[in-house]
Amino acid sequence: MSPDLARWCADVLDKGAVEAISARAATYATDKAWDALVDAYRRPGGCDDLAEAARELLKLRRQLHEALGGGVAAAVESVGGTALMAVFARELASRLTMPFDAQVAAAARGLQIAGICVCLLTGADLAECACLRDVARAEGEKQVEVLARSALEDWRYLPL
Repeated sequence: MSPDLARWCADVLDKGAVEAISARAATYATDKAWDALVDAYRRPGGCDDLAEAARELLKLRRQLHEALGGGVAAAVESVGGTALMAVFARELASRLTMPFDAQVAAAARGLQIAGICVCLLTGADLAECACLRDVARAEGEKQVEVLARSALEDWRYLPL
């Protein structure tokens, strides 16, 4: 992640924006839970656990898609479908959008936004923020701006 991106995020997510994001978090968690989260992770590398939890959520989403694809392929084979049909069915089923996709992605991005806020609130160097690094790696640096701005609004619509 570039130092320029970290500086940009620190500028965009100034104290007022962090307070706005904190208020938005209260829509999905109690003030008590948010305050406890910030207090618990108020240390160097504080967002590392949040980043790992977000990565695990996204990994779980991939695993669920793979399991569904495998199940569909097995069903095709069990009714006499060819190996090619099973491969196609696996790929199709594993790539379809599932009802849980948006919720899991929003939860993961919410954890990452919370981690970025924790880093900002604790004065950590954003270039060392694991959550910001993960978002930048997954979304590309240009999309980080979209995510940061979305975090000020309704978290249900955080970019996948």
